[in-house]
Amino acid sequence: MAAHDTTTSTLTSLTYELARHPEWQERVREESRALGSPLAGFDAVDGLESLTLAMHETLRRYPPLPVIPRIATEPFEFGGYQIPAPAMVVISPIHTHHMSEHWTDPFRWDPERFAPGRAEHERHIHQWIPFGGGPHMCIGRRFAEAQVRMVMHQLLLRYRFSVPEGYTMPVQQ
Repeated sequence: MAAHDTTTSTLTSLTYELARHPEWQERVREESRALGSPLAGFDAVDGLESLTLAMHETLRRYPPLPVIPRIATEPFEFGGYQIPAPAMVVISPIHTHHMSEHWTDPFRWDPERFAPGRAEHERHIHQWIPFGGGPHMCIGRRFAEAQVRMVMHQLLLRYRFSVPEGYTMPVQQ
């Protein structure tokens, strides 16, 4: 259930951003058209580079899980605070993904920040964590990304997206 809810959330947010950025919508649409088939499989959609950049930036701006709960298995110190075991610790991707010490202009949707030449997401191992991080990263990440690409590929071949002037999508924070 969770994987499908988060995939739906990502598709909704990605559709919104592509509607707000028609130049990106056309860029990813042309990439999809270039595949030459509406029934693209895993390998084909994995090669949709612009769509992947747009999806990763969307996951940064609107992570499907605003918080990720964890349980401390051992006591530790963080930021001058002693955290006992088994305390619940909450990781907040939506805040980490908008920290100016890690991201250039963090509140702007900018898929190029994930391009190989910039690779802002590689500045710190845990700054981009829409699927969690470390040994507890979501095992469904690759499947979810493929699913988003496949659905978006179909949508791009059939529809153009737009939003009314001044509309802002509500975001859970």
